[in-house]
Amino acid sequence: MNPAHQDDRVSIILDLTIKLKQKGSWCGETHIQKTAFILKSFGVDELDYDFILYKHGPYSFELHSELAIVRNANLISLVVLQDRYGPSFEVTEIWGTRFLERHQEKVKRIKKKVSFVVEWVGDRDVKSLEKIATALMIMSENPTKTADARAQILNRLKPHISLAEAENATKQVELKLDEARRQKIFPQ
Repeated sequence: MNPAHQDDRVSIILDLTIKLKQKGSWCGETHIQKTAFILKSFGVDELDYDFILYKHGPYSFELHSELAIVRNANLISLVVLQDRYGPSFEVTEIWGTRFLERHQEKVKRIKKKVSFVVEWVGDRDVKSLEKIATALMIMSENPTKTADARAQILNRLKPHISLAEAENATKQVELKLDEARRQKIFPQ
């Protein structure tokens, strides 16, 4: 991979981590995974990770590996905030902040998309993120199907998500995509 491209990806992930934390997100790996998937769906081409439908919705093993690399480089750290929950990612004050300062150009160019998505996902829990990210994945893979048909697919793929919850998630995604198109954030 081109080192400049990897620097762009890492700077986006660091910026995303900071912005999610500011919005009250737990900011565990699942939060970063789902938000990165949504951003990729919104045309952030640098987040060119391959996502598959996994336990809790769209998941990228590449992103998982890159988070480990970034953590080993001391750009992010894992912090246990409460014993009962998984760890939370935080950008390290020295190395992560410096890296981000040196790679601000990419972050500035996609600021509007990141702000829109972070405002949407904000402090959602993992269950809520799973629903909307999976609904978005189903929508992108089945663009000609009706909302009801996509909700049924979501319910079938994720039986622990009721049909009513699937319909609600599908509706939320459609409304957000319409809003993003009106604001010229989402690609046409």
